[in-house]
Order: sequence, then structure tokens, then C-alpha cells
Amino acid sequence: MLWVGFAGVGVAAVLFVSRVESLPSLWLPFLVLFAAMWLVLPFRIELASGVGTVSIGVAVVVLAFIAEDVEPVSALVLWLISILLIQVILRRSWLIVVYWSGLTARSGAAFVLVRGLFPGFGWWPVLAVVPSVLAYAVLAIGSEYVQAVIAFSGMPGRICLRR
Repeated sequence: MLWVGFAGVGVAAVLFVSRVESLPSLWLPFLVLFAAMWLVLPFRIELASGVGTVSIGVAVVVLAFIAEDVEPVSALVLWLISILLIQVILRRSWLIVVYWSGLTARSGAAFVLVRGLFPGFGWWPVLAVVPSVLAYAVLAIGSEYVQAVIAFSGMPGRICLRR
């Protein structure tokens, strides 16, 4: 399942390059985002299935809030940078950093894409959060479920990416 990570990291790299000029001016939102991400890091929702436990974090909530004040794609880039930095600070192995960063990049991109389908006035931004979080969850949980199936099947040569 390392391809999930590399695909997501590729998405993150493209988004980063497209927003690199505007990022220095967003240092204050980044600091707030990083602190919020550090606080929500331990909160994970565990979903039991026939192949083991699949978990999803609640970090998408932080993305939803920051995307209201910062342009959504820039908010996604800041969110991904904070996830990468937290993983590095926690001294995770490079396989885990690539997998989790890539998975969250793909899932966060789905959140931003679905959120962009709704107009930005009236109650629409509030209503857009529900389908956007669902898009995030479907990608994140689906990828985790496939990872759990692979781990449960005992495939030779598999890489265990659990925390």
C-alpha cells in the first residue's frame, strides 16, 4: 500500500509548487493550524471490521476550519505541511511518513474538491462540510480498509504501516 503514499505525496508536491509564493504570508494561520493539529493528533476513531481495526483521524476538522479563512488549496498545503512536520517530529519511520502524508494528501484533496462545488455565500459553506468530510472519510477509510485486508491476508512481502 505504499503506492497510496507516493500518489498522495505527488499530489501534495504539485499543490505545494503551485502555492509556494503565497505560503510565507500565511505564517500565522500555519502556526494556529500546527497547534490545532498537534492537539487533535491523539483523537482517532477506531472502526472494527472483519479484517481488523481501521482508524481515521479527526484532523479534517482542522482543515475545514482553516479553509474558511484561507484560500482552500493554500489551506490544504498548510495542513499537509503540518502533518508532515508532526510525523517527522514524532520520529516515525520514512515508510509511515510517506504513507500517512500521502493518504492525508489524497483525502484532503477530496475534501477541498467537494467543498469547492458549493457556493461560498449564505449557509452553503456550512452545508458543504458534510459531503466534503464524507469524501475525505471514504478515501481515508477505504485506503485503510484495503491496507487492513492486505495485512490480514498475510501476503508475503507486505509492509506493515500501522502506528
